Amino acid sequence: MNVSKSAPKMVVLHGNTFSISYSFRLSLVKQLAEKSMLAMVVSSYPDTEYIPEKYTNMSTFFPLTPMGLWGLICCLRTSKTFIFHGFTHTSNFIGVLAALFSLGQIPVICTITGMGRAFSYGGVAGSIIRNSIRLLYFFAQFFVRVIIVQNKDDYLEVRRLLISPSRCIVLKTAGSGIPTDYFRGVKPKSSLNSKKITVGFFSRALPQKGVWSFFELAAAHLASDHLQFIQVGLPGVGELGVESISLVAERNNVSYLGHASDLRPWLLATDVVVIPSDYREGVSRLLIESMLAGKVVIAKKTTGVSDHLEDGVNGFVYASDSDLLSVFERALSALSSPIPENAKRYAEKYFDVALVNKVYFAAYRRCGMDI
Repeated sequence: MNVSKSAPKMVVLHGNTFSISYSFRLSLVKQLAEKSMLAMVVSSYPDTEYIPEKYTNMSTFFPLTPMGLWGLICCLRTSKTFIFHGFTHTSNFIGVLAALFSLGQIPVICTITGMGRAFSYGGVAGSIIRNSIRLLYFFAQFFVRVIIVQNKDDYLEVRRLLISPSRCIVLKTAGSGIPTDYFRGVKPKSSLNSKKITVGFFSRALPQKGVWSFFELAAAHLASDHLQFIQVGLPGVGELGVESISLVAERNNVSYLGHASDLRPWLLATDVVVIPSDYREGVSRLLIESMLAGKVVIAKKTTGVSDHLEDGVNGFVYASDSDLLSVFERALSALSSPIPENAKRYAEKYFDVALVNKVYFAAYRRCGMDI
């Protein structure tokens, strides 16, 4: 593989949406700027309504065309030497194309933020999707310099695909990372009843995110006057769509409170966070934020969760949906235990975004960046 004679001076960060890419990687953008490097944030889909005004003075670019193909064209035409750093499968596919079309002149890094819904589907369709993703990363090893994963299962999955580890190295981070002062100065949401124990589900209302499991848990506690169940997140589809989700939630003893781009005030006002997701994420961002907030977390045993949540120590883990009710009772009795503080200390030690950025910069140096 050819390496550009000029050291890269810019990193193109490519993700599915601008707001998520930018907010999760903001500390990385700032750190690159401190080292006199540029960061270009490119997204596959426009979501300009979520771009904070304070970020607009930084060096960013986001295309408004589907799949970020316009961003790819701009990258290939730029006169600056750069590294392409993709997040998510779509971005990584575009990165492989960039390396291929540039004949290896563009160093590419692929970050797998989770295998996603592809590993949640069953049957023939699920098999086709999973094998297509495996084929992408098998093919990627011949063109990209580094593949970064976020949990042990994905690490083993990718390593099995490599013909030669020396051709493409695989690195691991603990999710996307989070600033340890993330909640500093943030006030809890004041609209909730502080005299009740608040149990929260913070996700889109999708079956693979476990919304029905949460509704069943809440419905089972209809007579428990000391509890309040809330959901914050985007609506789902069909019965849980925009027009009906509030009614369906209410019937199941849940208050649907809409979508919030910043969950911090809600998390600080919540006592127990339930993450019943079957979704194969790298490491759930909600898990990271909830632990750093010092909350009692209940999560289904999936990839990423198993790496960090130790049952009865820094949270609660369950394997089957039928176990959620009994685990929930254990969690309620742990509100005044050391578990919330253990969760916070664990997050500060292992989820610090500075640790994640160290891995990214190690990958950039492997791609020739002089930092």
